[in-house]
Amino acid sequence: MKVIDFFTIFSGDNSFEKCELNLLIIALAELTDNCWPIIEVVNLKKRFGRIQALKGISFSIGKGEIVGFLGPNGAGKSTTLRILSGLIPADSGEAKVCGIDLAQEEGLVRNHIGYLPENNPLPEDLRVIEYLRFRALLKGLEGSRLNERIKVVLDICDLERKISERKIGNLSKGY
Repeated sequence: MKVIDFFTIFSGDNSFEKCELNLLIIALAELTDNCWPIIEVVNLKKRFGRIQALKGISFSIGKGEIVGFLGPNGAGKSTTLRILSGLIPADSGEAKVCGIDLAQEEGLVRNHIGYLPENNPLPEDLRVIEYLRFRALLKGLEGSRLNERIKVVLDICDLERKISERKIGNLSKGY
């Protein structure tokens, strides 16, 4: 696993008492076949009022890499993930997914990626299979393609049938 060290990026030192590790796993389906790098970030900056959340970070992620963002609270990990997911814009710099510039085509990228933040924002009363079907419909899948992709996700995530029928609110954090 590749770790992007937000201690060094933001403070210049890697000493810490408490840190978080955010994982970014991107499944881009059809987009990933012919692109390298999968994600490219160059001099990305973001402010929230007087707070500089991102101070010009740069990195790239290749196909098949699993990436961990390591750093203290407020280092910019979640902000970076929200920008890469097309949820918020950067103030400056470049963020590309498969060569697609998020500043210009975030909708195209958003159709092919998913981002699950650390705290579970999912409706706890839905069953896993119901939620996967709902998300697939939001992504425009239907018919046999919808059912095929749900099966693939269940297999990839090792969610056997008994887990897929459980309510999200009853799952441990391990799922």
